[in-house]
Amino acid sequence: AVASKAASRKQAFEARAQEQKRLLQERRDRMLRQRELQRAQNCIDHALAAMEGFEVPLAAWRVHGSAAELYRRRGNNGSAGRHRALARATVLELANSLADHEPLRVTFLSAQSVRNILGNAARITRPTPRP
Repeated sequence: AVASKAASRKQAFEARAQEQKRLLQERRDRMLRQRELQRAQNCIDHALAAMEGFEVPLAAWRVHGSAAELYRRRGNNGSAGRHRALARATVLELANSLADHEPLRVTFLSAQSVRNILGNAARITRPTPRP
Protein backbone atom coordinates (compact mmCIF):
# COMPACT_ATOMS: atom_id res chain seq x y z
CA ALA A 1 0.00 0.00 0.00
CA VAL A 2 2.83 2.39 0.88
CA ALA A 3 4.68 1.46 -2.32
CA SER A 4 1.49 2.00 -4.30
CA LYS A 5 1.00 5.50 -2.82
CA ALA A 6 4.63 6.37 -3.51
CA ALA A 7 4.28 5.19 -7.12
CA SER A 8 1.07 7.20 -7.46
CA ARG A 9 2.72 10.35 -6.10
CA LYS A 10 5.69 9.84 -8.40
CA GLN A 11 3.36 9.53 -11.41
CA ALA A 12 1.47 12.66 -10.37
CA PHE A 13 4.73 14.54 -9.90
CA GLU A 14 6.01 13.39 -13.31
CA ALA A 15 2.72 14.35 -14.93
CA ARG A 16 2.90 17.85 -13.37
CA ALA A 17 6.53 18.16 -14.43
CA GLN A 18 5.65 17.16 -18.00
CA GLU A 19 2.76 19.63 -18.08
CA GLN A 20 4.99 22.38 -16.72
CA LYS A 21 7.63 21.55 -19.32
CA ARG A 22 5.00 21.65 -22.09
CA LEU A 23 3.70 25.02 -20.90
CA LEU A 24 7.22 26.46 -20.72
CA GLN A 25 7.95 25.21 -24.25
CA GLU A 26 4.74 26.78 -25.53
CA ARG A 27 5.64 30.07 -23.84
CA ARG A 28 9.15 29.95 -25.29
CA ASP A 29 7.77 29.21 -28.77
CA ARG A 30 5.25 32.04 -28.47
CA MET A 31 7.99 34.44 -27.42
CA LEU A 32 10.18 33.35 -30.33
CA ARG A 33 7.30 33.89 -32.75
CA GLN A 34 6.61 37.32 -31.27
CA ARG A 35 10.24 38.33 -31.72
CA GLU A 36 10.13 37.08 -35.30
CA LEU A 37 6.91 38.98 -35.90
CA GLN A 38 8.50 42.13 -34.51
CA ARG A 39 11.50 41.68 -36.78
CA ALA A 40 9.16 41.10 -39.73
CA GLN A 41 7.22 44.24 -38.77
CA ASN A 42 10.45 46.26 -38.77
CA CYS A 43 11.41 44.94 -42.23
CA ILE A 44 7.97 45.68 -43.65
CA ASP A 45 7.96 49.17 -42.13
CA HIS A 46 11.32 49.86 -43.80
CA ALA A 47 10.10 48.49 -47.13
CA LEU A 48 6.92 50.58 -47.02
CA ALA A 49 8.96 53.70 -46.18
CA ALA A 50 11.38 52.98 -49.03
CA MET A 51 8.50 52.69 -51.51
CA GLU A 52 6.88 55.94 -50.39
CA GLY A 53 6.70 58.42 -53.25
CA PHE A 54 7.74 55.89 -55.89
CA GLU A 55 5.78 53.70 -58.28
CA VAL A 56 7.30 50.26 -57.82
CA PRO A 57 4.47 47.81 -58.52
CA LEU A 58 6.74 44.77 -58.81
CA ALA A 59 7.89 45.33 -55.23
CA ALA A 60 4.68 46.88 -53.90
CA TRP A 61 2.42 43.86 -54.37
CA ARG A 62 4.88 41.65 -52.51
CA VAL A 63 5.46 44.10 -49.66
CA HIS A 64 1.73 44.71 -49.22
CA GLY A 65 1.08 40.95 -49.42
CA SER A 66 3.65 40.32 -46.70
CA ALA A 67 2.21 43.13 -44.59
CA ALA A 68 -1.28 41.63 -44.97
CA GLU A 69 -0.06 38.24 -43.75
CA LEU A 70 1.85 39.77 -40.83
CA TYR A 71 -1.14 41.83 -39.69
CA ARG A 72 -3.40 38.78 -40.04
CA ARG A 73 -1.07 36.80 -37.78
CA ARG A 74 -1.05 39.64 -35.28
CA GLY A 75 -4.85 39.78 -35.29
CA ASN A 76 -5.05 43.25 -36.86
CA ASN A 77 -7.69 42.42 -39.46
CA GLY A 78 -8.27 46.03 -40.52
CA SER A 79 -4.65 46.59 -41.54
CA ALA A 80 -4.46 43.10 -43.01
CA GLY A 81 -7.46 43.80 -45.23
CA ARG A 82 -6.10 47.18 -46.31
CA HIS A 83 -2.72 45.74 -47.33
CA ARG A 84 -4.33 42.73 -49.02
CA ALA A 85 -6.51 45.10 -51.07
CA LEU A 86 -3.46 47.18 -52.06
CA ALA A 87 -1.56 44.02 -53.04
CA ARG A 88 -4.54 42.69 -55.02
CA ALA A 89 -5.06 45.99 -56.84
CA THR A 90 -1.38 46.13 -57.79
CA VAL A 91 -1.39 42.51 -59.02
CA LEU A 92 -4.43 43.20 -61.18
CA GLU A 93 -2.89 46.40 -62.50
CA LEU A 94 0.25 44.49 -63.51
CA ALA A 95 -1.74 41.65 -65.06
CA ASN A 96 -4.00 44.01 -66.97
CA SER A 97 -0.98 45.80 -68.43
CA LEU A 98 -0.32 42.62 -70.43
CA ALA A 99 -2.36 41.19 -73.31
CA ASP A 100 -4.93 38.53 -72.34
CA HIS A 101 -3.06 35.62 -73.93
CA GLU A 102 0.43 36.91 -73.27
CA PRO A 103 2.49 34.02 -71.84
CA LEU A 104 3.98 36.32 -69.19
CA ARG A 105 0.47 37.28 -68.00
CA VAL A 106 -0.54 33.61 -67.73
CA THR A 107 2.67 32.74 -65.90
CA PHE A 108 2.31 35.70 -63.53
CA LEU A 109 -1.31 34.94 -62.66
CA SER A 110 -0.59 31.25 -62.14
CA ALA A 111 2.25 31.84 -59.65
CA GLN A 112 1.30 30.58 -56.18
CA SER A 113 2.24 33.85 -54.49
CA VAL A 114 -0.03 35.78 -56.87
CA ARG A 115 -2.87 33.29 -56.41
CA ASN A 116 -2.51 33.72 -52.64
CA ILE A 117 -2.98 37.47 -53.02
CA LEU A 118 -5.95 37.10 -55.34
CA GLY A 119 -7.66 34.57 -53.12
CA ASN A 120 -10.31 32.35 -54.63
CA ALA A 121 -10.72 34.34 -57.82
CA ALA A 122 -11.22 31.63 -60.40
CA ARG A 123 -10.44 33.81 -63.40
CA ILE A 124 -9.07 37.28 -63.76
CA THR A 125 -10.57 39.32 -66.54
CA ARG A 126 -9.96 42.81 -67.73
CA PRO A 127 -12.44 45.47 -66.68
CA THR A 128 -14.84 46.20 -69.52
CA PRO A 129 -14.29 49.63 -71.05
CA ARG A 130 -17.11 52.11 -70.56
CA PRO A 131 -18.57 53.86 -73.61
